[in-house]
Amino acid sequence: MKWFACIREPADRQFSLKGGSSVRRNIGISTILLIFVLVLIAAAPTAMAAEEDKGKAEKAKEAAPKKAGLKEKVVVTATRTEEDVFQVPQPVSVVTAEEIEEQTPNTATDLLRNLPGVDVNGVGTSQPRPIIRGQRGQRILLLEDGIRMNTSRRQSDFGELPALVDVGSIDRVEVVRGPGSVLYGSDAVGGVVNMITRVPSRGDGLQGSVGYRYSTADSQVKPSFNFMGRQGRFSYLVGASYRDAESYKAPSGSYGDITLAEDTRVNDSGVTDNTFNTRLGWDFKNSHELFFKVERYDSQDAGFGWVSPSAYNPDDGTEVQLIYPFQTVNQYVVGYKGNNLETSWVDSQETTLYYRDNERRFDQRIDIPFGGGAGLEILSENFTDIETFGLRSELRKLAGTRHILTYGLDYYQDDATSTNFSQESFYGFPGPPPSTDNTPTLPNATYASFGLFAQDRIRFTDRFDAIVGVRYQDITAKTEETPLLPATDNFESSDSTAVWATNLIYKATENVKIVGSVGTAFRSPNLIERFFDGPTPEGGAYQARNLELEAETALNFDLGVKYSRDNVYMEVTLFQNTIKDGIAIVNTGMDTGDPDFLDIYQNVNVEKLRYQGVELALDWMFVDNWFLGLNYTHLTGEDISQGIDEAIGNSYSDKYNVSVRYQPGGGRFWIEARARHNGDQKDAILAADNPIGDIYPSFTVYSLRSGIKLYETRGTTHRLGIAVENATDELYAEFSNASFFRPEPERNYVLNYAISFR
Repeated sequence: MKWFACIREPADRQFSLKGGSSVRRNIGISTILLIFVLVLIAAAPTAMAAEEDKGKAEKAKEAAPKKAGLKEKVVVTATRTEEDVFQVPQPVSVVTAEEIEEQTPNTATDLLRNLPGVDVNGVGTSQPRPIIRGQRGQRILLLEDGIRMNTSRRQSDFGELPALVDVGSIDRVEVVRGPGSVLYGSDAVGGVVNMITRVPSRGDGLQGSVGYRYSTADSQVKPSFNFMGRQGRFSYLVGASYRDAESYKAPSGSYGDITLAEDTRVNDSGVTDNTFNTRLGWDFKNSHELFFKVERYDSQDAGFGWVSPSAYNPDDGTEVQLIYPFQTVNQYVVGYKGNNLETSWVDSQETTLYYRDNERRFDQRIDIPFGGGAGLEILSENFTDIETFGLRSELRKLAGTRHILTYGLDYYQDDATSTNFSQESFYGFPGPPPSTDNTPTLPNATYASFGLFAQDRIRFTDRFDAIVGVRYQDITAKTEETPLLPATDNFESSDSTAVWATNLIYKATENVKIVGSVGTAFRSPNLIERFFDGPTPEGGAYQARNLELEAETALNFDLGVKYSRDNVYMEVTLFQNTIKDGIAIVNTGMDTGDPDFLDIYQNVNVEKLRYQGVELALDWMFVDNWFLGLNYTHLTGEDISQGIDEAIGNSYSDKYNVSVRYQPGGGRFWIEARARHNGDQKDAILAADNPIGDIYPSFTVYSLRSGIKLYETRGTTHRLGIAVENATDELYAEFSNASFFRPEPERNYVLNYAISFR
């Protein structure tokens, strides 16, 4: 069926086993010259200019808060120690609690759209997932407080949902752009997203907030609350939220070759969900804490979003509906944190045990009209239950004055069970009776991972630091006896992998640091890629198992410059990530035969893929109370396997983010304007009948935000936030949502009212 190629986009593309045309893009010499000039400018200021800037900075410090100072943001994900962003050798971005409160996002993914090197996959209130440097799905590792959220049961091109963690409970989000397998194991090929949740502060007493969010595009209402406090050695936190969002409308207009004559409903883009979280802690000694945490997420009718093709292509009435009628996640965490241990082998320790149960049902409905009121309807239901047990123990030791050792182990196991039901029925004419099939497409299976890791931060001189690390990982995937499947079909596959990384940071001047990193990463094939055998979720093809899949490995290089002064922070990074034995789905050239004649697809190892680009970020308080934010990303991808030399565009080619903010001293109010431009992508592999056209077109989207402190009394503060998203009402779709056309919402007005107290 020709529409299948537009629906199913694997993590990279529909790869051909034959050679392709040669289209190369490399980072231009102008980019390298730009970095060189920036270094010269930053490293050699005159004494007079330095004194003048110092005076201006002191004046600015008194007049306005440091909203733009990335150097003031602390990050722990990249190195596992608290570090100023300016001191970290890897490319990182941090979204703080204050920024989360101001942006009032649907999920943590919405916070990432304006970061360098980051894109978004999926639409709607709860379904968007991050893409980092062109990598998405299982090549991005999602963490909550350092605990991995990725499971082995997701489709390879759809990673885990950040929406499972209520954004109101998050203190900050840290994004590592580039591999993180040494510290975190499998999946951290393209990057790591760590959602760090709130913990009670050290002071006694009760504090918290109550909020209400409303948005017009999806008629969303969301009340929420978070309370926390301490009484002596005992600490507590409790939070909850409820959200009801309807399917939104996309505006009329044109996007590529698609034209919507009027505002059009994006079906199944809403959700009804609720969250609950609580944390209890006990400080049984100074700098020692034992804590217990419970979280629950429950959602109904969360869909992948779809616009009927008849709205923009009258010749194609095929409808594809993908939806989760329900999903429930319960997580229980027991942890210990100890500092100042001062033994011969450890100074501090963090150990976490966790259990997670994820139950969900995934429904697909495909309606293929034949004309004259006749057609074929394909219905399928899949119920999945994934139980995960995990352990992570991490220790740190200060060895002398020049070494900080971080080492430990982690283990997790997924137990996945599922049931299937599918039915095909013709309508509109006398035909064969409906046919049904309950055969599971994926056998019950376990996926177990054990890893050992060690990292050393070495201070060679006052100017030169290095972070070196290694990890050994062993992963075993094993099927179990499954009803309706023969016992002889049980299989077992294992991967053992070692990875390493070296990160360097050199202080050229007090204001300039040169950073670089080189290292490897890996991703072991998940259960879907190894064992799935049956019709694809979209129903237009058949996916065959592949027991011979090998783990994909990556070699990554980063080289960058960081510049920091009192009123400005800037960084430029060049990167290249080469993935060996990359896992991608291909058309085998065979079909299932009568009666369906479905094309057979299979996950295979692709010899070598290369992604490279440049990232630039600037935050600048250019005059008192005025702040400029700017970042730019250029990204290219190529299949450089033997006999193939072909460009592959898996994300935007160029992306610009610009923001201008005014915030007077005292923080009574602020106002901000943002613009994001995604350049067109000419190197995407598109089907011949793709409705978008020959390329993914560019788009520019604008937003306005403001906030005001209404009043403050007796420790209670009332704040009002107002935002206008997609202010120009432009029709557009994020890159990976374009071919199976799922546009973004029309102009959206967001109102947020919050009462905080302490």
